[in-house]
Amino acid sequence: MAGLTGPRASTDRTKRVASVPCHSTTGIYDSEPQILGGPCLRIDNPICTLVRCEEKLFLAIGSVNDLSFGPDTVDEISLELLADSVAKVSFQIMCLVRTTVEDDPSERHDWCWSRHMDRTYSDVPGRLVQPLNPTLSARAPGKPTYLFESSELLSYAAALLEQLLPEDLGDIPNAMRTDRFPYRFQGKACFLCEHDTNGRQIEPGPQNCCVKCNPPVPLDIKQGQRVLEHCAAHILHDPSVNRMDELCGLCLRPAPMCTFYLRKSNGGVQIDWYKSTCLYKINFQYAVAASSSSGSPCSNVPLICKECGMKKPAVWRYNLSAHFRKFHRLSDPKSWPMDVTITDAEMDGLENI
Repeated sequence: MAGLTGPRASTDRTKRVASVPCHSTTGIYDSEPQILGGPCLRIDNPICTLVRCEEKLFLAIGSVNDLSFGPDTVDEISLELLADSVAKVSFQIMCLVRTTVEDDPSERHDWCWSRHMDRTYSDVPGRLVQPLNPTLSARAPGKPTYLFESSELLSYAAALLEQLLPEDLGDIPNAMRTDRFPYRFQGKACFLCEHDTNGRQIEPGPQNCCVKCNPPVPLDIKQGQRVLEHCAAHILHDPSVNRMDELCGLCLRPAPMCTFYLRKSNGGVQIDWYKSTCLYKINFQYAVAASSSSGSPCSNVPLICKECGMKKPAVWRYNLSAHFRKFHRLSDPKSWPMDVTITDAEMDGLENI
């Protein structure tokens, strides 16, 4: 099969990873001629991907254990074929720690592989994996390691998040928190993949609190309409919010971390929680929430985008303008297929909230 090579005989992967046998000091591509004649992802190569831990996405650095393309186990996959739907990557998380002067006398890199490994993940879609080209340090005889810079790791995280599609969410590996992952610095979890790059405390915080309020404001998830109003007030009036992030109307996480699908219900529509994903499962009366009133000014509910259709996730009403501009490249409001008008009364009411 074009772009692929057949199965290998050796299965002693732990020893191969520990000795880093196939890498030069310049990165993932060695001087040995490639079988395919072009850039390939190979066994033992370092990669990065997103891993879900406690309902948040974190950047993970891994070492490739296995590769498959359809029914075939292979030694390498051309990077051009990595995004194919049948390309699968199995990897083991590499544990990263902060560097010392002994690790990197130049002090240019601030993270390094500790040579320890964490959990293994199998058959992750190749489209969710990005090959890496890290610096290889061989200062310790017989103990080579990889060096990383925070700025580069943050760039990888941002790129992976930007490329993530709603349909990819179900394929992201899930991880239990361990003492080695997510990566930590001064007690904080590092490389949290959201549209801000601030570290967050790894210890659990107060439950059901607004992620934007400081100090945290508890949300009564039994009062769905109140949660919608609180989040809507942030979306429309919080200067720290980037409207182009398309924040979830129930938990304020950026798209595509939450997805919502609708179903018919008693002549109307309701959220299909069987298909939908969100940090909170909050029930509310859809028809009531969709209409603004003096007592309840918010009308932010998920709607079916007429450009996307029923098969794609719904879009929150207050995100439609950003959605049309970002995903459909419709910059002129006159070309939008749906009305996104927010009345002055609605804006004022939410500003008071």
